[in-house]
Amino acid sequence: MNDLWRSIKKHPLLAGAWACVALIYLALVPFRSWSVGDTYMIARSVAPALACAKAGQFVGCKIDSPFPLAQYFPSFAMGLVGLRPHLIVAGLILVSAAAFAGIFCLGLWMFRTDRRARLLFTLLLVTGPLWAYGNCSLGETLAAFLTLLFAIVCIKRPHSWLMLLAFVAAGLTKETAAPMLFLLGLAAGPKLEWPPKPELRKHVYFLIAGVVLAVGLSGLWNVFRYGVAWNMEYVPMATWNVDIRQNLSFFAALWVSPSVGLLVFWTTWTVTTAAIVAVARTARAWLVVLVLLLVTAGLCRWWAPFGWSCYGQRLMLPWLPACAAVLIYHERPTVERLLDKIARHRLAVVATVLVCLATAMPHLLASQDWRSFSAAIDAHSLAAFPVLRDHVNPEVNAWIYYRDSNLVIWSPKTSLFEVVREGLSHARYYPWLLLTLFCIADLARRLVAPGRAAALRRGNSQ
Repeated sequence: MNDLWRSIKKHPLLAGAWACVALIYLALVPFRSWSVGDTYMIARSVAPALACAKAGQFVGCKIDSPFPLAQYFPSFAMGLVGLRPHLIVAGLILVSAAAFAGIFCLGLWMFRTDRRARLLFTLLLVTGPLWAYGNCSLGETLAAFLTLLFAIVCIKRPHSWLMLLAFVAAGLTKETAAPMLFLLGLAAGPKLEWPPKPELRKHVYFLIAGVVLAVGLSGLWNVFRYGVAWNMEYVPMATWNVDIRQNLSFFAALWVSPSVGLLVFWTTWTVTTAAIVAVARTARAWLVVLVLLLVTAGLCRWWAPFGWSCYGQRLMLPWLPACAAVLIYHERPTVERLLDKIARHRLAVVATVLVCLATAMPHLLASQDWRSFSAAIDAHSLAAFPVLRDHVNPEVNAWIYYRDSNLVIWSPKTSLFEVVREGLSHARYYPWLLLTLFCIADLARRLVAPGRAAALRRGNSQ
């Protein structure tokens, strides 16, 4: 932690500016947050679930809410103290804000002794969409925090009971998460080699135990809700998108769609991850790629792979900070080489700073007031397009639904421009926006500016 404190003492004004950005963001959460219909379903199901538990009915409680178990933990805690559904939803917004702050804290702690890695990970976070998801009631920010926590524990404390607990917590954020968490745990854990050493074998045993526990607890949660071990609401929906051409369209759109693709929606993360993998080409890097491919393959089979009520895409977001952290930590020599190449060219430095500012701006504006940006933000959600409103359920007319979905996701017009246009029309956002953009520009400059590379390397070696 000494290096982090030295940086704060060396740049007190910048540290103060970041503190102001964070305090203003967190203080305004109650006044500009976004509550989503899905979370009202969770909040309304708390009282019936607690009533079933008190009555000793642990099979077939018939809760009308199909979401994963981890999304209910904060709601049950608030329900036990007597909060009503609308207050539970408000509490879930605060949980998202706390999880967003927690992701930053985990990154600062993980890279506390490596200044350049810390700057890079922080830069990825502040140029991404978690700004917007940190003040809504959806559970993706909490899932991203738990998945990042699991990855960090795998790095710092592999094959431990703490790692097993972190696996189960992250595995309950999605009923299908366990296989990908197993691979992510392999990528983050001890050195991969054959024949495996005892440390790696023990790590694998703990990961297998995590898979069994996470799948088992999800099954018990379904028994409590439906009386069977599988999700009675989601399983039928899995048959709504079985056309291979549509699967391929969604697969490609998750990455390169002009409207919701990660290349546009979180440019810095996508480019950084691709560059590290392309240069490193290690077993760990390919395991991270496999995790992302499996997540994409699973989502492209779903009828709403981006998330129904969403800003851009949200169902992939929980995996992205953890994958970036694993790559940055284990592929630090590759990261150093890539940053040094940028630092040698002044034009590349300027381009990096400008790209970071351009990609961060819509997310910063979207985070300021969901209601003011409802038209622009909802343009990312397939449910909001007029062409889809009469055919939002693919069970009713799959051909029309998927035809119109493709028109939306492959439209050359990205609604991020709408977010910026709408946001810049509100002058009250300018002070916080300009302060945050200044901090981001300085962060990017210090990461890649010429003349800084050698000093940073000397600081890391001390």
